[in-house]
Amino acid sequence: MQQIEDPRVEKDRVVSAFHTAILKVIVGEDGDQQKTFLVHEGVICLRSKFFHNALNGEWIESTERAVKSPDDAPAVFEHYLQLLYAGSIPILGQDRQFDDLTKVYVLAEKLMDIRSKNKIVSAMLARSKVNFPFMSAVAALYSGTPESSPARRLYVDVCASSGNLTADAFGISAKTLPHEFHIDLGRVMLSQRHLFKSNIEKSHERPEEYMEKEEQEGVSSNN
Repeated sequence: MQQIEDPRVEKDRVVSAFHTAILKVIVGEDGDQQKTFLVHEGVICLRSKFFHNALNGEWIESTERAVKSPDDAPAVFEHYLQLLYAGSIPILGQDRQFDDLTKVYVLAEKLMDIRSKNKIVSAMLARSKVNFPFMSAVAALYSGTPESSPARRLYVDVCASSGNLTADAFGISAKTLPHEFHIDLGRVMLSQRHLFKSNIEKSHERPEEYMEKEEQEGVSSNN
């Protein structure tokens, strides 16, 4: 049964957040690709411990009321703000949705925004009904999250249970994905090995698939 999400909060909680000062968030490296976003301090600090700590400590950001984020992509931060203010991410209809969701999740991880991460997980679950993560999404998630990340477990479970994930995909991933992913995937697949019993039994009918091709006796390899 789907849980009901109750939108009610304390009377003045959100209203007061919109009456707070405007914060400048400068995203991207210097140059044409850099973009400045204007955000209500109360809104973003309510969700992000990163911004809360940056604006309430002795950092230079707390005095200038501006935060620079040169390592992040403006498009990803814009998706994060869309999620923060509107509760949605405009990616429906796109092919590589897991890539976009992963980038926003990794950003939310960096910003220490648990609620946004959970909302993104809901989107990942919805997407997993029709597709599994591309290897690029898996690699990005593992490089931007800690070992204990539940999103890692989600990607592993989706990949392990996907009937469309081919052996070729695993061969490619062996060269491009983190070692930790293969360990996690192996653990899950071993725990589900009873599901593959019928496939193993059928494979006994095709032993040649596990054997190397032999040369005929009496035929010289030079001929």
